[in-house]
Amino acid sequence: MRRASSFLFSCSSPSQNPCIALGPSPSAGLWAGQTDEDEMGFSYGDLERYLIDGPQGVAPALAMRIERLMRTTEHKRAQVLVPPGD
Repeated sequence: MRRASSFLFSCSSPSQNPCIALGPSPSAGLWAGQTDEDEMGFSYGDLERYLIDGPQGVAPALAMRIERLMRTTEHKRAQVLVPPGD
């Protein structure tokens, strides 16, 4: 499994988007050749454009796909409820 620390990103200036990834493509590493972008169906550049410019920054179909993925994975970002201590 690859660690996030093995990825290097380069930007010539903070205002220049998208940044260029130097190193292996991000992947869950479950099988050979797997990449996050292939699994998501869009590039990190597309996602960054959506996050910076909002839904109007990408094609309507892509905005709908990103929003659907965000809804279906909301449980992964929810805080875990812990019962009070004894």
